[in-house]
Amino acid sequence: MASSRVLEREVQQESKTATPDFCPHKYSLLVIIGRTARHRQTEHIRKEIERGIRSWDVDLKSCNLNLFLQEFLSHHTASFKGAGQKCLRHYTKVLDTQVLISPSQELAYSEAFALLSRESAHKLLILTGLSVEESGEVLFHRGQFSPEHLRRIITEQFIDQESAASCPHLTKINLTLSCPNIGHWRKILLGNPPLEGPFTLCINAPEVLPAMESLGEFTSLISSTICPASPFDLLPPPTTVGFLKLSRPCCYVFPAGRGDCAFFAVNGFTMLVDGGSDSQACFWKLVRHLDRVDAVLLTHVGTENLPGAVSFLERKVAEKELSYDVKGKRTSNFQ
Repeated sequence: MASSRVLEREVQQESKTATPDFCPHKYSLLVIIGRTARHRQTEHIRKEIERGIRSWDVDLKSCNLNLFLQEFLSHHTASFKGAGQKCLRHYTKVLDTQVLISPSQELAYSEAFALLSRESAHKLLILTGLSVEESGEVLFHRGQFSPEHLRRIITEQFIDQESAASCPHLTKINLTLSCPNIGHWRKILLGNPPLEGPFTLCINAPEVLPAMESLGEFTSLISSTICPASPFDLLPPPTTVGFLKLSRPCCYVFPAGRGDCAFFAVNGFTMLVDGGSDSQACFWKLVRHLDRVDAVLLTHVGTENLPGAVSFLERKVAEKELSYDVKGKRTSNFQ
C-alpha cells in the first residue's frame, strides 16, 4: 500500500503542473479486468464489456466504433507480464483503446488517472472481474480498485480549485462508468458530498448503441486472451536451495491487503492463521522456504482472509499433482 501512496502523490503533482484542454472530437476507452477465478467466468466478463460499450452514448458519425474496433483487432499491440498480466492497446486520432487484464493495483490506478488526463472529451471506463459483494471493489491478485480510488482520481483531476480557477475555458467532458452493479459505486461517486466540476458522470447507463459485428469480435478477442494465473505464477518457487529451519518459537504477522494473516512455529509445529485478501499471498516469501506447514486456521470465511489461503492450498495441490506426473513418467520409462 506504501507504493500506492507514492503513486498517488506523483500523479497529484502531475495534475498541478498541467491541465489539458479537452477535445470534443476525441474519445478514450479503458477496460480494466480484475482477478478471474476460472475459465467459465470469461463469458460473464465478455458480456459486461459489451454492455459497457453499448451504454456509451457517443456520436457514431464522429466516432465510428464499428470501424475503430475492427482496426483494433488487426493493429493492436500487446504486452505481457507475470501472473497473467496483459495489456492490449490501439490508438487512432479519434479513439484511444486500452485493455488491462489482471493489472496490479498501481497500474490500474495510474491508467485510470491517465484516462481522465487525456485530451479526449468523451471517456469510457469499464471495470469488470471478481468483485467484493459488499463494496463492489474490483479485486486484483494484489490489491483492489474501489469507488474511493475513482473518487480520489476525479477529485485530483477535476476538482482541484487551483486548476479550475486557472483554466475556466475547459471543455466539459463526459465520463461513462461501467462497473459492478453492486456495492457502493453510486453512493460514493454520486452521493453526498456530490462531485462537481467540468464533467458529467454516468454510471451503468442503459444500452443505447446498436449491436455491431466488430464489437462481438472485440469482446471475443479479449475473453480468449484472459487466462487465469496458475498457482506457480501467483506463488513462484524459492530462488535458493534447501529449507529454512525454525529452531525457536516465532510469530510473524503480515499486513495482507484488507486483512491480516499470521504464521506461528512452536516446537517444530507450524501453523498459518488466515491468508489475507490477495491471491498473491504476502506470507509466501517466508512459507516457501519451509519444508511443510502443519495446519491452516481460518478465523472466519470472508474476502479479506480467504484468497491467500486458497492460493496457498491450490499451489500445494498442484505440487502434488506435478510430482505424481513426474513419478508416473519415470515409471513408464523404466517399463
